[in-house]
Amino acid sequence: MKRLIFYVIILFLAVCLGLILKADPGYILIAYKKWTVETSLWFGIILTLVFIFIFYKIIKFFYLVSKTHGHLLRWYKQKKFIKAHSLTGSGLLALEEAEWQDAEELLLRGVESSTIPVVNYINAARSADKRQHYVDRNNYLEKALAIAEENELLAVHLLQVKFNLHDKKYEQASQLLEKLHHQHPKHQYILELLQRVYKLQEKWPELFDLLPKLNKRNVLDKEEAQILECLLYENLFKQKDKDIDDIKKLWRLTAKPLRHNTKIVYFYTKRLIKEGLVEEAEEIIADNLKKEFNVQLIELYGGLNKASPQKSLQKAQAWLQQYGESTELLTALAQIAISCEQLALAKSYAYRSLQLTENAKTYILLAAIEERLNNLPASQHAIAKAIEQIS
Repeated sequence: MKRLIFYVIILFLAVCLGLILKADPGYILIAYKKWTVETSLWFGIILTLVFIFIFYKIIKFFYLVSKTHGHLLRWYKQKKFIKAHSLTGSGLLALEEAEWQDAEELLLRGVESSTIPVVNYINAARSADKRQHYVDRNNYLEKALAIAEENELLAVHLLQVKFNLHDKKYEQASQLLEKLHHQHPKHQYILELLQRVYKLQEKWPELFDLLPKLNKRNVLDKEEAQILECLLYENLFKQKDKDIDDIKKLWRLTAKPLRHNTKIVYFYTKRLIKEGLVEEAEEIIADNLKKEFNVQLIELYGGLNKASPQKSLQKAQAWLQQYGESTELLTALAQIAISCEQLALAKSYAYRSLQLTENAKTYILLAAIEERLNNLPASQHAIAKAIEQIS
């Protein structure tokens, strides 16, 4: 109904306008140089509207053409991106599936249009490494380094370190890791790789300096840390180019809990004994054995040339009461009793030790005791048993 009323109003206005124009149509005169154009007002208005309409359509046409070109360009770029993404994704899947050659080819084909081409190059390097194509591997790494952004360099360098370790180029690996550690001092994986390469290079002083950082950053679990500490101190105490003063200084700098680690105590006291500082070694061993029994330490203690063997025997007998009988402790008691010239007691301890576990060392010790007691048949029998144990 509303639409009908609207049309009626429009029709009425059109009729009125037509009657007005019929009564007084007016005219339009356009003059340019010698040219003149004259027409009615009504026709001039219609012609003007037609020109405006045509001009509008021309403008709209060019706008649509430019917009369509932008759409086509975006579509083309998107198509290239999807293709590159598909190639990179397929390459990474092939890498996980151990299809090294396919992975390498797909990743390289996806480089040109990849949003992160470094990813393509470093994974192509992994594929080449698995194929033992080391020249190609290194070329891909160089290309990755050449185009890598600042936030991508670490990933490339870490892969380079892994390849250096694989190629046993430990010096190159350690130099690069030291540089990376300086740039990223809190990075756990860099610390882990650095301690690994120091071990391979047997750079014990450098590893000693690194140890507090490893502990602070919890790079290793408790068991791994203990194994590393024991290995480190064993080799530090064995260093031939370090005199005994350096070794003692290192011991003083060692954390208190580690000075009660029986394995570390064993390595340190063994070095002291080698340097002739037997009494100092005996005191440290005895102090630790009083707190915790350890087979290595008791064996070391039993073999010492003690200044006061009688006191040493009393200490060992106290440990027998404290820890009970064991092959190693009874053998050590036999050794100390010999130093005290108590051969009968030494023989008793040796036999008690052999009752627990037969072993060549105790049989050899028993043979020496029997020989000193002028019991040659028993001595020969003990030697025969020792040979039997060895064979």
